[in-house]
Amino acid sequence: IYYLGIAGIYMKKYKIAKAEKCLELAAKEMGMTYFMTKLGILYNKMEIKFIKHEVEEAKKIASELEKVYLDSFIPLQIYTSKLRYMLPMKFYEKEDLQQFKTMFEKEKNNGKYIRPEDRIVYSRVLYLLSEKHEAIKVIDEVLEFCRKYSIITSLIDGIIVKIMLLKEDFEFKKREIYNLLREALHYSIKNEYLRVY
Repeated sequence: IYYLGIAGIYMKKYKIAKAEKCLELAAKEMGMTYFMTKLGILYNKMEIKFIKHEVEEAKKIASELEKVYLDSFIPLQIYTSKLRYMLPMKFYEKEDLQQFKTMFEKEKNNGKYIRPEDRIVYSRVLYLLSEKHEAIKVIDEVLEFCRKYSIITSLIDGIIVKIMLLKEDFEFKKREIYNLLREALHYSIKNEYLRVY
């Protein structure tokens, strides 16, 4: 578990070789024997595959994880991780967006906890489905929540997404975009969080 946590930190700092080494250490000996550690290791391997642009391998691991977590809230987290990387690379179909939107709204309507990361991806999905007003509303709520509770990595992710949502109105939103970028860079430098870029 220690090495899994350290691997996550290295991924956020975009130190991929060190993250991979930690996952090897986590898997060594008994790591792949126990259900929860095995799933944690696979989840992190999936993220590394996406970061390294090994998309097909990453999607394969994601599909395996989705099957394991079929009846819990975890499939939304798996789908979030998938889309977090697939959206910027434009490796998605409209049905992927619709499926995520349906899954997200079902979880929300059932009163399940929705993480800031899930909400950030949901905002991007809404935007890509031409629901720009709702997308901005969702991302603003996420940013308010993350600032209030000092959830820095999600705050930075959310700020970058909001900048992307506003970029087509650059001439009218220039000042807001620059202020958001300054805020994101401030927290990124202070916390060595580079993955989002």
